Amino acid sequence: MSKINTNIALYLFLIICLYIYIFNPYLPFLSVPIGSIKLLYIPLAFFLLQKTKKYRLFKNENKQILNYFICLFVFVVIRYFTGGSPLIIRDITSATIEAFFLPCYLLYLLDKCGISEKKIFIKQLLIISAIAALISISAFIFPSFHQFIRDNFLYIKEDSFLDLIEWRGYGIAECLTSIYSYDQALLCIIWLFYLKKNKWYTFFLPATLFSIVFNARTGIILFFVGIVIYFIHNRNLFYATLISLFLFFFSDHYEDFFKVINVSEDAIAWIQDFSTETDEILESGLTIESGTTSTLFGRMMVLPETPEQWLYGRGYSLFGKREELGVSSDIGFINNLSYGGIIYCVLLYTLIVIVSRKLIKHQEYWLFFLFLSFFLIIHTKGNFMPSAGILRLFMLIFYFFCDIDKKYKSQLD
Repeated sequence: MSKINTNIALYLFLIICLYIYIFNPYLPFLSVPIGSIKLLYIPLAFFLLQKTKKYRLFKNENKQILNYFICLFVFVVIRYFTGGSPLIIRDITSATIEAFFLPCYLLYLLDKCGISEKKIFIKQLLIISAIAALISISAFIFPSFHQFIRDNFLYIKEDSFLDLIEWRGYGIAECLTSIYSYDQALLCIIWLFYLKKNKWYTFFLPATLFSIVFNARTGIILFFVGIVIYFIHNRNLFYATLISLFLFFFSDHYEDFFKVINVSEDAIAWIQDFSTETDEILESGLTIESGTTSTLFGRMMVLPETPEQWLYGRGYSLFGKREELGVSSDIGFINNLSYGGIIYCVLLYTLIVIVSRKLIKHQEYWLFFLFLSFFLIIHTKGNFMPSAGILRLFMLIFYFFCDIDKKYKSQLD
């Protein structure tokens, strides 16, 4: 059984790196929205220059994924020279570094710290989740602390959504009203699968659920989907029943609970709207004529207009283009299609196929279903790839699990 390295400084450095990698809070000393994950590029560069055995093995084991990013980069460069947006080149470059090279460096740090078992690795991720959740709940309880975070760790444009809405955005992370909630939902679900070895996390569960609910409602959907996958995969009826009763009780009394802890009326109304829309969807499918669903599957469903646009795209994403073009879309699939057409979409989504096949090969079925479910839900509501933070977290878990399985099999041989 592996034990964590007693080098406290190295371990603390690992924890800081993991927090930055997963949540990527903005750098407080800059006036532009640059995520702190860019700081990790510095030790990564030294790591790559050393050409360690760990990197060579990692590159050989994941050559298919590296080739995928190279092909994707070549396409976006060609698309740029044929009238495409240069912003996608930045996104693909960031995705290549943060979803391929940085995980290799983090695996190296984990190995240096003696973390070579899945349950110990998951414990580190849950520690990061607990820290983030405590920050979120503290920001809610102490308004002065919340204001301090908003002033120093969040990039908030004047008259932007977060600038106008103060009862959301609790925490220190990028994209608090989307990606942060998705990350916390994923980590909370993973906790269920490793609950027996991490019962301590139960104490932080209310704070984690708070960080999900009061930042992005889509995180609630992801959490419930994860619970369904957990129920199907796990045959422990006691825990399944306990969690079901808790969720049933909470969903029936959440208004009273929120009033007790002094949640604002606007926040409660926001949750109620989500609950009402969910009920309508369950009762009538995707046919409702108002709310988030009608917006997504109505005016945001902007399809290509010509065969050339279907094949090769318009060269730009439609996200945030309403004032400029008169149309806009938050749907990841639509924005990918708009940028590079079917060719780009086939290239981009190849990663989903590669990762899924490998997870199935390693018999990580529960993680495969989580990965696929998160991709479909998030990319319908917003952006899962090429460079979203939730993809980074999935890729880190994917690499570690496959790396550990490979080491285990080599020991058996």
